[in-house]
Amino acid sequence: MKKLLMVGMLMLVVAAFVSPQALAADDEGKTKFTGELRSRFEYVENYLDATSDKNWDGGDAVSFWPYRVRLGIEHEFGDSVRVFGEIQNAGHFGRPDWSEYGTPTSLFNYYDGLGPYYLQPMHGMDWYPWVTSLEEPAFHGNAYEGAFWGTGRGTLLYQAYAELGKLGVDSLSLRVGRQEHTLGTQLLMGNNEFYNGISFDGARLMWKPEKFGVEAFYYKLNESYAASTDANFFGVTGTYKISDTLGSIDGYVLQYQNLDDTDLVFTPSWLAWANLDLTTLGARWGRMVKSADDMKAGAFDWNAEIALQSGDAPTYVGDNGQYDFSGTIFEGWFGWNFATGSGRSRVHVGTLMASGQKYDEDYAENGDLKYKGFIPLFGNNWAANRLGDLDMFDMTDIFDINLGYAFMTANDKHKFGVMFHMLDLAEDVAIYDPEAEDYQLLSSLGTELDLRYTWKLNDKTSVSGGYAYLMPGDVFDAAIDDYTYGNEALPHLTSADSVSRLWAQLRVRW
Repeated sequence: MKKLLMVGMLMLVVAAFVSPQALAADDEGKTKFTGELRSRFEYVENYLDATSDKNWDGGDAVSFWPYRVRLGIEHEFGDSVRVFGEIQNAGHFGRPDWSEYGTPTSLFNYYDGLGPYYLQPMHGMDWYPWVTSLEEPAFHGNAYEGAFWGTGRGTLLYQAYAELGKLGVDSLSLRVGRQEHTLGTQLLMGNNEFYNGISFDGARLMWKPEKFGVEAFYYKLNESYAASTDANFFGVTGTYKISDTLGSIDGYVLQYQNLDDTDLVFTPSWLAWANLDLTTLGARWGRMVKSADDMKAGAFDWNAEIALQSGDAPTYVGDNGQYDFSGTIFEGWFGWNFATGSGRSRVHVGTLMASGQKYDEDYAENGDLKYKGFIPLFGNNWAANRLGDLDMFDMTDIFDINLGYAFMTANDKHKFGVMFHMLDLAEDVAIYDPEAEDYQLLSSLGTELDLRYTWKLNDKTSVSGGYAYLMPGDVFDAAIDDYTYGNEALPHLTSADSVSRLWAQLRVRW
């Protein structure tokens, strides 16, 4: 009953954007209905613990059917006012029970913490990537009928905003309400559209003349009666298009503030530090080739983006101690596009490097901790095959070299791609070797192979699928060896098994 009431209320909210009079009066504007229906089959093996030993957890070969449904209404009042509302329901068919599938709490998580055993990229390995995305929008959480932590399904108001144009200057507009917001290639701000989305609550001022654009935004991520417990995210971004051949350049300053004295619950774990004040300054230069027409202006595409972080948060180490942050991330690729029969092909080489914390960096004499690991914001891991389609690793303490080939038939009706990732920690991690009775410094996470295929049935409907396969490196092997050594409840395992993910998807958009 609660779910039915919630769905009904949200439908009324969306419908309220468009009055019957507005629908009937053509001279007042126009109305457009939007939507998406996505259903996906997934099958994963060894994803939860990197081992296939059935004595460990009974085996973790899991199949399931996640889905996402969105319905939206957009109405334009004249040429200067636009309103949009969108509801979303996301979950899984059959309400699966995930309680029997859980990573042994000490396999990877016992490296958690700001210490010499910190294994950053695998902090979330015990959660399948779409699970935490059910906390959206804006990472507030969605607790309706057990949807929180992905144990069920929930309906929410995903977007609802009013946009006012021509604010005294052409191309100047203001958008207020709940909205998606992407930045560049979605390294730091994305829409997480492969899973269940990211949206933000707040205001966004946009000035977009022909050659450049400037935006300023302010979003409220956590709100309470006391301002000292709020979480805010705001910033300024700019872009300038050089030419069709030379691409465009972007720059941005992003500010995140967690004003709470305690860790926030409905916040990504990287941003949960109490009283965290974090500044991210970045720039990007890139050119994309998205069609055969784009190749006429140049056969090459590229991307080079760097972001630097600074900030602080208090710590209980010493008197008046604090964490001092100084993380860095760089992502770049270079691609060559060429005609192949009636279609086109593309080859590329790329890298992503995000700083981590050295294992031997300890507390300074004054109690301050110089933390050099990059803190991810609201990026989209799936975009641009970032760190592989397994989605096992975060954009921190990571070094990835990737190669890829893609083939597209005429009009992009069929697309096929193959990508390789060589994944390492940016900083060595110290893992105990029980036989040597000493710690060993390791960095290799493994090598991943990704395959993707998309068939565009028409402009609104596509069928796609993929396969991702990870050959684990010595970090996985050593962690499992250490965890199972001398554990009478488990067989002693000295190496990890391959991790795989198979998926097939139908998507309809209108």
